[in-house]
Amino acid sequence: MEEDCDMLFKPESVIATRMKDQGGQQVQQVLIKWTNRTIDEATWEDMMTVKNQFPEYNLEDKVAFLGG
Repeated sequence: MEEDCDMLFKPESVIATRMKDQGGQQVQQVLIKWTNRTIDEATWEDMMTVKNQFPEYNLEDKVAFLGG
């Protein structure tokens, strides 16, 4: 069952980036368009969290393209 969930929620693309203040520190976030989800269901995620959960997904390429 866990594999099924992994297949449903994988990053498809990075739509935007931003810096967000969290506890006095600036944290880079990415707006993720998820596979099998609409653009309206895109979510802001901490970049390090996405990198840790999806190490095979090369965020640097997507963020560099967006100027992040």
